[in-house]
Amino acid sequence: MAGIGKTQTALKFADRYQTSFSCVFWASAANSIKLAQSYDRFIELLDLPEKNRPEQHVRINAVKRWLVEKPLDADGRGWLLIMDNVDKACIQDVFGFLPSSNPHGGFILFTTRSHETAARLLGSTGLSLELKKMNEADASELLLRAAEVKNRSPNAAERAKEIAKSIGSLPLVLDQLGFVVREAEGDLDTCVAYIEKNKTMVSS
Repeated sequence: MAGIGKTQTALKFADRYQTSFSCVFWASAANSIKLAQSYDRFIELLDLPEKNRPEQHVRINAVKRWLVEKPLDADGRGWLLIMDNVDKACIQDVFGFLPSSNPHGGFILFTTRSHETAARLLGSTGLSLELKKMNEADASELLLRAAEVKNRSPNAAERAKEIAKSIGSLPLVLDQLGFVVREAEGDLDTCVAYIEKNKTMVSS
């Protein structure tokens, strides 16, 4: 589901546990063009000999080969590859960018909106986690914190609940709305007006 916070959760995971991996790669997997662009960044960062080759498939295969051959580091850590926002329409493209094997214990984290896509990506051995909408209390608290609302009056809490409910308690949208409220110096009515004006943008 859009706005549920898949990308932010993946990035937070990578940030919190970055010391558990030898290196972390993030690729936009929405389509083959973005995947190829991501792999071009990887080959530059890795400074592989093939980085100046004009053939795109050569550059992509060089990164894939590195992922297969890269041994664990001195602390026994492998790499982490985040494939973000895999769309059902481009799943075959994604398979073409994955390493052929994983003998040294690297890790791949996928994010997707589709249960079907997740099942195809993970097969019978992978682990999946579904991100659900926040409950009403947590959603209103997130908005108040993101907005840095100082006056936690009963009215403010109730207003926050109304706002969260109106946009489906989506955490990413709530966080963005928090910025709107901060700019309005904690005026939740401004947030309501913004939602009314931009219903198609913030609705679930």
